Formats: sequence, structure tokens, C-alpha cells
Amino acid sequence: MTQERIERAREALNSDVDERRVQALWRRVEAGRRGPRPRASSRRERLAVPRSRRLLSGVAVGALVVLLGVGWSLRGDPSGPLRLADGSPVPATITSDVPESLSFDDGSSLELAPGSHVDLLETTPHHVRLALRGGRVTFRIRPRGPRRWEVACGPLSVEVVGTVFTITRDDERVGVDVARGAVLVRGERVPDHVQRLGAGQSLVVSSASEEPPAPRREPAPSPQDQDAAAQLEEAPARLGGVGAREAQRRPGWREHLEAGRYEDAYDALGPDGFQREATRTDDVAELMRLSDLARLAGHPRDAVRPLERIMQRGDGGRAAAIAAYTLGRLRLERLGDPGGAVAYFEQSLQLGLPAALREPARARLVRALHADADPRGPDAARRYLELHPNGASADLFRGWIE
Repeated sequence: MTQERIERAREALNSDVDERRVQALWRRVEAGRRGPRPRASSRRERLAVPRSRRLLSGVAVGALVVLLGVGWSLRGDPSGPLRLADGSPVPATITSDVPESLSFDDGSSLELAPGSHVDLLETTPHHVRLALRGGRVTFRIRPRGPRRWEVACGPLSVEVVGTVFTITRDDERVGVDVARGAVLVRGERVPDHVQRLGAGQSLVVSSASEEPPAPRREPAPSPQDQDAAAQLEEAPARLGGVGAREAQRRPGWREHLEAGRYEDAYDALGPDGFQREATRTDDVAELMRLSDLARLAGHPRDAVRPLERIMQRGDGGRAAAIAAYTLGRLRLERLGDPGGAVAYFEQSLQLGLPAALREPARARLVRALHADADPRGPDAARRYLELHPNGASADLFRGWIE
């Protein structure tokens, strides 16, 4: 165990500079979302620490192992979004046809059961927000980590800093089971709207839609109230013009989206408002969020435009690769265009798709070629079997080419 900790310490020290470079590149891809970049002098000061640490002797490394044992962090506060353990960005959509584990650079991990679907809604240096669309996922969140984690799952959300818990979601219910630590569970169907669950405790709520309560009839406003309301309505135009009205409008659809009310979020924007948002922003995370909103609200054609904008940026890289992969899924699974999907899946792999998505991308490429009666289908299936002989679709593709 001591040797393992020493290796982890060495790896953290030696890869720190490279990791910061990767994070800097990704911040350029997501330009504008997190404010101005750090001054060059500040970045040099931070980079100077890992270079000196490389000169530590074996005795000093042993001391670092002790620090690890009591929960200290070698890497300090994160300077960018959460990433996978290999330094690549976390995919906007994570699906699994087989049991799969994902490890992150902060020491946290997810264990996905077959058929699970998780979307990344937001990641900042201090906050991670995910949405479990379906399936069963065990979350192992690093205790005393730098980020607060939140998982939305239909009628409830789970907030946590460091713990081990499992969420199971199907068409009928959502269940939360805590193995270690504690979580806060919030939601309209949660008793008293919020519950704290400790180790060994669980909570199950219905995920079926229910009739909303009848609206409470409000008394007619007095003339004085009407005058006050009129003054409040005029205030934004006097104080801030279009900017103030924009600030009032935007939180509505975002709050609906974060709560899993996708149709309400889309309705709050409307088709014109959606296109306006998709056109005005250049932020990759925002464009991904808008695409997910349209797709999950049942408007797959509207989901195309934000993803195309990411690819049109021209900087390539993993953001464009993930956008191309998502466009391929839309073409294949929602828009009935397998021929169009082929080009996007091929492009996503050429652009350097993250490792967690390569197997499903190659599988969907084979399916798209097969559905389009493309003669390249058998060769693509053989290529898939060479790279993923035990992949989730391996048996199916063997049947196609035998």
C-alpha cells in the first residue's frame, strides 16, 4: 500500500505541468465562460512549484505519502473544470451498454451499470452538476474534495461533498442509497422537500408524473397594489434596458433545465429564443447545454444547430469530436438519417474522441453503415471486432459478417 501511494505521489508531481497545459487548452476551447485567464506571471509562479518538487529525494517523497494519508492534496485547488483521470475532458454524455467505471482527476469515480445514461450539465473549479437520465450509477466522491457535486435525477436532486452512494432510476421510481458519508436529497416529492441521508439510509420516490395541485386563488389586487406592480414592471427598462430584461429572462429556462423539466425549459425560451441563444453564445459548454435541452425536450432538429456551431469554430480537438459524435447519434437515432450519421461518427474518431466514447462511436458507425446499406459496413464491423473483441456489440456484428 505504501509503494502504491509513493507511485501516486510521483505521478501527481511529474504530470502536474502537463495537466495544467491541458487545462489551459481546454479553457481556450471554452473561452468566455469562466472570466479572464490568469496573468502570465501568476501562471509561472504556479508552474515553478512542480519543477522544484521533481527534485525531491526519496525521503521527501515519503513525507508526501504521509500527507496523502491524512487527506492533504498534492495538487491544491483545481484551476479548471473536472477532467477524466487521463486529463481529457469529461464527455457531455456518458452511456454504457456494459458495466463501466470512469475515474476523474480529483480522485472521484463513477460505476455505471449497463443501460445507464449520465449527462454533464456543468463543471467549474468548485462545482460539478450531472443528470442521471436512467439506469444505476454508484458515485464515489472524494471526501474533502475541491468541488461540490450535484446529481439531478428527475423528481429529485442529490447534493454531496464526499461520500459513496448509488442512484437507481427507471420509469417508475428513483432511489438513493448511501453507503458512506451523507447526502442532501431535494425535490418536490421528497418529504418536506429535503432530507439528509447518512450511511445505511435510503430514499425512494415515484418518478411517474402526477397531476399538479390546483392553483390557489389569490385575492384581487387593490388599486395601490396595481400601481406598485406597474412601477416594478417599468423599473427594468429605466434601470438597465435590454440587459436588465435579459438578466430577468435567462434564469427561467436554466432553472427548468437543471430541475429536469426539459419541456418547460424549452417553452420558456420558445423556438425563436432558443435560436437566439444558440446564435449569440460562443461558449462550448453553453452550446452543449442548449443542444441537450432541445434533444431532451423532444426537438432533435433544434439540437443540431448548437453542435454545428461548435464544429464550425475551426479549433478541432475534443470539443469538436464530442459535438460530431452527438450529431451522429442525432442523425442515426432521432432524425432517421444513417447516411448523414456515418460522416459524423467518422469525423468524431478522426478528431480524437475521448477514450470513454470510442467503442460506442465505432459501434454506432457500424450500425449506421448497416442501416444505410453501405458496402463498407462489413469492413467497419471487422475493424470494430479487432479493436473491441469483447465489446457490447461484438456478438451482434459477428453475426452480421459470418
